[in-house]
Amino acid sequence: MTDNNYTRIVFANDFLRIDDTRPSERNNPQEVNIAWFRHLLGMVPQVINKPASILTPEKIDETRTSIFKRCGLIPSTDSWAKIYNQELDKSTKEQLADFLEGSLVLIFEAPKYLISMLEEYGIEYIDFTIHPIRFLPDYALGVRTNIDHFREKFQEIKIGTREISLHARLLKALSQRKILTASNAIPEGSVVFCGQTQVDASLINDGKLYDKVDIEIFLMELTNEFGNVYYKGHPHAHYKEWMTDVVSRNPKVKILERNIYDVLADDNFVLVSSISSSVLYEAQYFGRDVRTLSTREKPFTLMNEAAAKNQYIPIHPNCLEDSFWEYLLSNKIDSLPDATLHLSDGALKRSISMQWGR
Repeated sequence: MTDNNYTRIVFANDFLRIDDTRPSERNNPQEVNIAWFRHLLGMVPQVINKPASILTPEKIDETRTSIFKRCGLIPSTDSWAKIYNQELDKSTKEQLADFLEGSLVLIFEAPKYLISMLEEYGIEYIDFTIHPIRFLPDYALGVRTNIDHFREKFQEIKIGTREISLHARLLKALSQRKILTASNAIPEGSVVFCGQTQVDASLINDGKLYDKVDIEIFLMELTNEFGNVYYKGHPHAHYKEWMTDVVSRNPKVKILERNIYDVLADDNFVLVSSISSSVLYEAQYFGRDVRTLSTREKPFTLMNEAAAKNQYIPIHPNCLEDSFWEYLLSNKIDSLPDATLHLSDGALKRSISMQWGR
């Protein structure tokens, strides 16, 4: 399909997500994300002069409750985890397909149930995320799509391994000053376990979220194999007492209060472990071995690997320029335009108003 045939641009995300741990966000924890995403790419409908819409259950005369009910579930975090990697019921899929017919769907962190429906009905989409190379001067968007010629054009603005590795090397060099002057030096042969937020799609396994029992067992296995194991909490986790309780059950595990990039840069750490933290992808650029408990499909590539169609590739910020989308969607530009806007360091980081690492 060409841009002239799209009837509109539809912005979408995980509209069935529920977070029971945050009652104030239970109705729609993704409301902020979709509003941010809609404005971040607000120029796309203008480029092809088409209307824009946001996908919600109400747009197909449904509610999240009715969709869960048809799947035999009641709205809850546990129900969301069950449905996340599954097929939606036939009625819901048909209603979504009718609403999205002829649209180009722009998604922020697409759930498996939505991707499966779009693929089944041949609806074109571009799916974005914040790529886990967060030690660059600014965050980078990751992108994947079911449109072959779009994928080829995104490859033209891909951030390459050499550039990513250079920034990792610079940061590792910077961290040496802190590591060598730290009063609490890390013993050689140590392991770090990276915590995560309590409700995260990457924690879903066989229709349920990994819980603290899984973490306790994983930490026990690590302490049985290695002498020194450290727990590094997630900077945005709001369940610190819960996690402290888990760690306290294993006296061989120590709480680590260090910047994660100082941890990755410390050669005394021989292994970086986690259930499914994206730090595992960053660690490879710092020369660290990794271990994960998760068996899910890997959404990001390892160093020097070619990305599969279902994996995100990191792209340069000129993807936010109107001229790039004219190149992507229209026949007005035949070759990749030069980046004309030079964003200040941290522009996307400030835009999303959430900081990881440094």
